[in-house]
Amino acid sequence: MSEPRQCFEHGVNGLKKYLVGVAVTVTAALLGQSMALVWWAATITTRVEYVEKAVDGLDDRVHTIETARSPRPS
Repeated sequence: MSEPRQCFEHGVNGLKKYLVGVAVTVTAALLGQSMALVWWAATITTRVEYVEKAVDGLDDRVHTIETARSPRPS
């Protein structure tokens, strides 16, 4: 009579191990994706800041060119 009970307990223990493994895998995947998302956002922010500086520099150059022009003869 103890043999079917052992088989049942083995099945329950196997299910518990499986569910713990699934939980660990899902948690690790979420953590990895979160870290990748933070890295990606930081990379995009850095690139946008670089482009904004370049645009500001061009804006200053254009402003200098436009204001330094000699007036057109009438």
